[in-house]
Order: sequence, then structure tokens, then C-alpha cells
Amino acid sequence: MPSSINGVGTHYYGSKSKNVRTAVCQHCGQKAELTSYETRLWFVLFFVPIIPFGRKRISDQCAECNRHFAIDLKQWETGRQSETASAIGRFRKDQSEESALDVHGQLLGFQQYEDAAAFREDMQERFPESAQLTAGLASHLEFIGLPGEASELWERSFRLDPELPEARVGMASRRMHGGKTDEARELLSFLEQPGAEQQYSLDPLFDLAGHYQQRADHEQAIEVFEILLKAHPALAKDHKIRAFVRTSEKALHRNESILPTTQHSVSGLFTSQYSSNQRWVVGIISTLVLAVVGMGINNEYIRRHRSLTVINDTRIAATIQIGDQLPVSVVGMQTLTMSEGTHTLRVSGPAEQEYTLEVQAGYWDRWTKNPVWVVNVGGAGIIADATVYYAVHPSAPTVRLIADPLIVKRHVDFAFEPPPESVALSGESDIQTRTAIAWLDVGDASDTTVAAFDMLQQSDVAQAWSYAERELRRDPDNENLLNVLALSSKPRDMSRLRTLLESKIDHRPVVLHWHRLYQNLPDVSKDYEQTRGLYEKFLQADPQNAKLIYLRGRFDRALEVGQEALLRAIETDPEFGWPYFSRGYTHMCSAEWQSALDDFQLAIEHSVPQEKVQIYRHVSMLGMRRLSELEQQYTDILVEDPTSIGTAALLAEVLVIQNRIEDAEQVVRNTASSLRERVGERHMDSTYATQAMLSYFKGEVDACKELAGKSRHLQPFRRMVSIESDGAAEFVGQYELNDDVPNRWLPLTCSLAFHADGDTSNGEIWYDRAVEQLRRLGPRIECTTRILGSETISAGLIEELRRTHELPMDKAVILTGLGLRADSDHLRRQFFDAAKQMMVRRRPPYLLLKRIHETAGGQP
Repeated sequence: MPSSINGVGTHYYGSKSKNVRTAVCQHCGQKAELTSYETRLWFVLFFVPIIPFGRKRISDQCAECNRHFAIDLKQWETGRQSETASAIGRFRKDQSEESALDVHGQLLGFQQYEDAAAFREDMQERFPESAQLTAGLASHLEFIGLPGEASELWERSFRLDPELPEARVGMASRRMHGGKTDEARELLSFLEQPGAEQQYSLDPLFDLAGHYQQRADHEQAIEVFEILLKAHPALAKDHKIRAFVRTSEKALHRNESILPTTQHSVSGLFTSQYSSNQRWVVGIISTLVLAVVGMGINNEYIRRHRSLTVINDTRIAATIQIGDQLPVSVVGMQTLTMSEGTHTLRVSGPAEQEYTLEVQAGYWDRWTKNPVWVVNVGGAGIIADATVYYAVHPSAPTVRLIADPLIVKRHVDFAFEPPPESVALSGESDIQTRTAIAWLDVGDASDTTVAAFDMLQQSDVAQAWSYAERELRRDPDNENLLNVLALSSKPRDMSRLRTLLESKIDHRPVVLHWHRLYQNLPDVSKDYEQTRGLYEKFLQADPQNAKLIYLRGRFDRALEVGQEALLRAIETDPEFGWPYFSRGYTHMCSAEWQSALDDFQLAIEHSVPQEKVQIYRHVSMLGMRRLSELEQQYTDILVEDPTSIGTAALLAEVLVIQNRIEDAEQVVRNTASSLRERVGERHMDSTYATQAMLSYFKGEVDACKELAGKSRHLQPFRRMVSIESDGAAEFVGQYELNDDVPNRWLPLTCSLAFHADGDTSNGEIWYDRAVEQLRRLGPRIECTTRILGSETISAGLIEELRRTHELPMDKAVILTGLGLRADSDHLRRQFFDAAKQMMVRRRPPYLLLKRIHETAGGQP
């Protein structure tokens, strides 16, 4: 179940596909409403959902005790389909009573109650004389808390075969609950026969004895207990059994018990030779001696029984060995015992670690301190270290998230248990604090590790980086986490990111997304010759590796060489999709829209994830003005998933291009409302991004900037919009522009903004800065750098630029900058017309470029 410490922890939010039934709860035994539904587990801060974890299927949540069963929704759906289908398949082949019961059990287990009822009715018609099948169906209904529906089946089974043990037990249970205990005993008489315990469970006799005792028929209760004790003599040592028997014997005023006697030896502490005062003195001294001895024993016990908490959040069994103790396999959380002293702690399995652990405490500290030693296998677990404040007007708890592989704290008030809701205060000014530590079980899917990384970043950036590095070395296929780590990297982190990526580029088979990200690093592009040589070396060792051929061509600065490599990669492995994707990307950058779409379709057909292709396919479709087709595709997606806010942004752009502003606003409004209903107001960053984009599409730059300011994730977007909203002069006064700015076209955009504001002098200064920055970025973009830095502006530069790998909107920026430097209206219009061909999307700086084209098109 989810748990939280003063509003910090995990919680379910949302419900879908709800099913409610009235039955007996398997946890508390009460008849109550049991609710099953789909929901999502969230990390909450002060009970506000912050980070979404996996979707869950909640089964039979009791309205009385709130306990329930929970399973990963995807696993539940998969299990429901596969296991039910498998059981039905076996029944179709076998057509036996056993296989029918298997199908019925699977249907009930996966809460397909209507299907189970129909199947149950069909089986009773198919096997009308089978007492065994009828009893099995009744037992299933009894197990899921529907004794009322089971009663008729128990009656029918008994009528069909009065000697069937299962039917007799079921009927006896009905008779006991109906107050007909004697009839129940008659039905259970076969269990009272000598040797019955070798064939049957005698549990029904326990219920029978209990019902006799409840109705004060103690004679028969004793008789049943005698049968049980003869069958299982060891029961006489059970405290509850002895208490039951003594209750009935006491009610019957029996002097002799059917229970065997227990031997006790109690020595007298004093004799008559001592006076009364002497006895008091001896008693006090004895008590003190016993107390001191007891304290010493207790202290020694604590010294020898320190707790080591092992948290293994890798979902792979880890072996833990403390010194010379036997190794223990751990999955999840487990507490091991160790004595104080110096221990060598070895961890193996999903992570290989060895620690020297100093476990020491003073004599009195063993009672006054509660130290915690935690092994966090592979640093995969997220630990919440919280301080809770108690006061008349308490402050919010402070929470620090930790992902260290080894955690040692000298004192924690509540280790892996929730602190109390309140404590006693001495007055209004009294403030009490308690410390607590808890494990946040976030699961092992890629989206949950991303959520854990984001949580750690907000608490401790260094912890977050270390966590991500450990997770990625353990699971290199976690592309989501790798991408988020790269996107969150600051300039100071680039060297560390490069080191991480280089640790896997020698790995075989090739982990493709590591190489693609590695090749895109600015420092790697600067080391062009060295990196190209590295891939040449890889290919010499493995010349028929299509992935390496593709990567070698992808990195080459010469477009023709790259295209040849893509063709060779396709010939080597026609089923490898990424060369098609790269070829499509090249076509898109050259405004060859149909060729781009053809290659993107081939990439999807050859296993490139559709989400990787979507935005580039969107650009190509816009370039061909296939707006109706795009609108229908995005509308269909939103019908299937009304919360897909990214799709809403793309659809809004399509609608705005058609001047359907109100339709675009309605789409974004509806999608945002659906998403807010699912995730809550505090997790709406993606909605702010879509709303900001819609404002930009409509030309409302100030509103766009305000919306982008609502989320720290939108700061790069806000920076770009600020150039158009505030003007270039104010922008360059607020932001420092250097080689580490992720968007390398910001200096050139600043140049265009100065020109638009009529400040030609600063426009030229920033144009030169843009060219100088590109030169520092290395040989991979030397063609673009040469074009932008050309002394003579000629129409031939348009075609040269078309053959580079720059994105269409970036080419529009370059072409506009070149056009402003042209020495004739005719040439300027050529550059502007070429730029307009590339401006198929309306993302920034679309409005700035449009303004320049309209106002500067006729200047000499």
C-alpha cells in the first residue's frame, strides 16, 4: 500500500474502470463494499501529487478497512488476457470438470464476474450431475466473499452426492452459520472417525467446536476438542486451544481437564529463618541486582543484535554477506542482524560492492540512540530523510532525498515506520522535532527512474547525477533516463556526461542511443578527426556491422559520404531502420518533403519508434500542406487518449495555419482539462508548454512569455521568445550568450532582432559573433559556418545551404540573415523566398522572421 510521512511519500490518485460489489473482505472478514479500479501511483509532497509512477490495478478495496490488492496495470492486463485465454484453450481441448474449474477460477480472479456467471451457468448445464464441479464452483464463490451465492451450489452439490466430503463441509458451514450446529456435526461425522486426519483437514471441526462454545453447549465442544487432541496431540501446547478448552471446562465446573498437565518448578525465594525486615532488605537488594543484571543482559543483546537494513530496488536478487555469516538473498527490503564491531560487507548480483562497516556505540547510547545502517544495493533505491515539526502552528516537514549505496545515520527516531500524527507539547511556544527515514519504492520502469532522477535533482543535484550514472551503467537500454540526464546537463556537466557515454561506446552489441547522443556533444564535434578515427577503428574490427556503418556516416561532415554510408548500412541490414530515418532527416532539411515522408515511413516499418519520427514527419506534412490528413490523425489520437497534450499542441498548430483559432483554443482547453483531472494542478508543465505555443501561434508573444515562465523546464523556450517580446537590446542585457548555450542560433537571432528594431550596427556586431561562435564549434558544421561567413552574398549560397544538415527553421534564420546582407532587392527576395519555404512550422523565431520579410524585403 502507498505510504507517506506527513504528506510526503506515495499516494493513489484517479480512478478508472471502477467496479463495486458487496462481499466479505478477505482482510478484515466484514461484509462491505469492495471496489476495484485502475489508478496511478504518485509521489506526493504535502499530499500534492508531484511525480507520476506506474499505473496500478486496485482489487477489492474494502470500504471498512481500506486494505486491498494492487498489481501493475500492464501486468494485470497481460495476465488477464494470456492466463484466461490459456485456461479457456485447455478447456476446449480437455472439456473436463477440472479444466472448467480452472477457467472459472481465472475469470473470478481477474474480476470478470459477468463472464464467470455465464460460464458457471453453462457448466452446470453441461455437467448437471457433477457434484464435484458444483462444489468447486461454490468454493470459488466462497473464496471471493460471496457466501450467499455459494449456498445454492452447496445445496445442489449435496443433493447430487450426499457423501462427497467437499459438499458435506460446505453444507456444514451453512448449517453452523444458520445456528443448526447439531446438523453440522452430523454432516462432519466423517471427520470424527479414527485416522480421518490422514485424509482430510480437520479445520471444520475447529469451527464446529467454536460454534458449540458460542451457544454454550460446552459438553459437545469438549467432545469435539477431545477428537482434535487425539488426532493432533501437539495442539495441547497451543495457547489458544488450551484457552478454548479451559473456557468450556470452567463452564462445566470440571475438576479434571482433557488437557495434559504442564510441569512447572518454582523455588521459594525466602524461608522462615529470615525476619520480615530482613526479607525486605534482601528483596530490595535482589531486585536491584536483577535489574543491573537485566540491564547488562539487555545491553549485551542490543550490542549483538544491531539491524542492517538492506534495500534492493533493482528487482534482481542481490546476495548480501556480513563478514563470515552465511550469504542472504534479498529482493525489496529486508533487515539483517549483526553484532557491533568492524565488518566486511559484500554485495553481489545486480551490483558488486564491498564496504568496511564500523558498527560501534557507547553503553548508554545503546538505549538513547537509534542508529541506522542501510545498504542501498547499487544505489537504486530512493531514501527519504525527513525532519517532522510538531507545534501549535507547525512548519512543513523538511525532506532530503538520498540515493547513496551506503547510508549511516547516528540516530533516527522512526526508521522505516511513519512518525506519529502528534506529540505532547509543553505549551504554545513548544516546538518538537522527530526524524524519520523511509524508502520510496518507485518501481523499475524507465519512466519511474526518470521520475526518481527528477525528484533527486530538486533535492541534491550531485545525488541525482550519481543515481543516474549507476542506473545507466546497470541498464544501458534506459533511453528515457539517458535523454533526461543529457537535457538537464549544464555546461559544467558536459565533461562528466562525455565520460559516461564513452564508458559504453566500446560495448557490443552497439547501444545505439548512447552513440547518437555522444556524437551530438559539442566537444565531440570539436574533436572531429579524433572521433571519426575512432569509428574507423570500430569498423575495421567489425566491417559488416550495420549500426557502426550508419554511425560512421551520420557523423561525417561531408553530406555525400554520409549518404553513401546510409545506403551501405541499408544494404548490409535492410531491416535496420535508423539509416532510413537519417536519410529522411536529410531530405526534410532540404525541403524534399515527399522523399522525407517515404523514408520516415520506412523507418517506422523497420522498428524506429514512432515517437522519434513524429515531429519530423509533422514538419514534412506541413511542408506539403497535407493539413486535413494531419488534423484527422491527431484527432484520432486524442479520441483514444484525451490527455495527450503533445498531440494537442501539434493539432493546434495545424488548425492555426488554417486560421481556425477558436478550434485550436478548444482543443488545447479540452486536453488540458482532461490532463488536469488525471494528474492534478501541480503537474501541468506540459500544459503550460502547449498553451505557450498556442499563444505564439496566434502571435501573442507577451502571453507566450508569461506562460513559459510558469515552469523551469520551459526556460530555454522563454529565452527564445524573450528576444521577440522584449527586443534584442533588453535580451542581451539579461542573458549571457556563449558557446555553451544549447541553441547555437541565438546570436544570429539576436542579430536579426536588432535589424528588426532598426539597430543595424548592433545587428552586424551580433552577426559577426554568430559566425565566430560557429567557428569554435568545430569541423562538423564548417560548411554552414563558411556559408554564413561568406564575404560575397550570391544566390549560389541558397543551394549550398540546402545541402547541409541544419533544420528547416534554422535554415530560415540563416537565409534571412544572409538576405539582409544582400546588395540588391532581387537577391534579398531570393533569400527571403527560400527562407519562407523552410518556415513550415510556426515555432520561434517564426514571427520575427515574418516581420523582417514584410518590412525589409524592399530595402536596398
